[in-house]
Amino acid sequence: MKSKLLSICLSLLMSVGIWLYVTNVVSPESSEIFRDIPVEIQSAALLEERGLVITSISHPKIDLQLSGNRIDLMQLNSGNIHVYADVSQIYEPGEHNISYTQVFPGTVPDSAIEVQSRSPDTIRVTVERKASKKVNVEVEYRGAVPQGYLTDEANIQLSAKTVYISGPQSIVETVVAAKIIVDLTNCTETISKYYHYSLVDASGNTVASDSIRSDVSFIHASLQIRQLKEVPVTFNVIYGGGATPSNTSIQASTETIQISGHKNILKDISSIHLGEIVLAKKMENGNVVLPVELPAGVQNETNDQEVIISVTFTGLEIKSLWVTNIKAVNVPEGMIATFVDKKLQVKIRGTKEEISNVDASKITVLVDFGATREGTSSMPAKVVVDAGDQSNVGAVGTYTLIADMRRAE
Repeated sequence: MKSKLLSICLSLLMSVGIWLYVTNVVSPESSEIFRDIPVEIQSAALLEERGLVITSISHPKIDLQLSGNRIDLMQLNSGNIHVYADVSQIYEPGEHNISYTQVFPGTVPDSAIEVQSRSPDTIRVTVERKASKKVNVEVEYRGAVPQGYLTDEANIQLSAKTVYISGPQSIVETVVAAKIIVDLTNCTETISKYYHYSLVDASGNTVASDSIRSDVSFIHASLQIRQLKEVPVTFNVIYGGGATPSNTSIQASTETIQISGHKNILKDISSIHLGEIVLAKKMENGNVVLPVELPAGVQNETNDQEVIISVTFTGLEIKSLWVTNIKAVNVPEGMIATFVDKKLQVKIRGTKEEISNVDASKITVLVDFGATREGTSSMPAKVVVDAGDQSNVGAVGTYTLIADMRRAE
């Protein structure tokens, strides 16, 4: 029984061997069609040197019917068969029919394969003059930032403002710009990213062509997006010189300004402080101008570079007195201070009744020598009015005296 089974197996093996021998040796000729073999263009660089460029190929892929030994054919496929079309003999634009050659992998000799048919037998290529030019980069915005935010679209920063393109003249001439699309929808942070661009014609339609070459692959765009915030303006009023809240009216040209900046900066800003107004330095009704100074990274969106403060005094009068009670204070040890001027005309302000009770004897002029160097100089003077606890009379204006400080002999 075992002998019979062994005989059957040997018979099968011999049958397979005989079949392989017949198909590959006794009957070597077989035929097969290989489809969609890519056509590779040779000498395209030579065309560009002549100012020409290929715009179309009638058959970018071809079919080959090949015959040969079964073993050789089994080594072929559409990926390892190379088809070359040489354009080196083209010198003028137009349509040209060119032939092509097929090359088999090194393991299969060319003589072992016979080309029975080619589809198509020749390839038609269209060649145009090559053209080049620069086109501007344009930005198209889509969507909008949320309410309470601003964009600085006019000042978008681009890594390239122009793109140099080259390709077929008929296509290059239609291109008017390189366009990127920036989507602002729900953006609250400054945009900084790379964008693909598309070439567009005068109507804004995309000019799509694989034959166009450019010197820029991507365009980086940076666009500031700032939060908008309205905040009050504040300032300090230093009353004096007879001015009190009850007799002085102060009105600002604006109570708020709009500022913008990064949301993390603005969250800590509740107001903009303008400085102070010292009423003792202002003698008459009029305006005080305070500049609007903003922290770094914050912009003024209302264009109020300054705020005008209107100051009006009611029921106050000014009186001039010549004061001789001039005193030097904080004179350094070993030094002597003297005054070139022995008297100073001082102006005081208050109600008519209050200033009528004040004469020069109730006014003292103090000059501080604590930070003065030796020699003669113009020194700031402080005027002190002793008009009683119930009086608001005070000096107005600023004063200086010519003083001299020398070492004691």
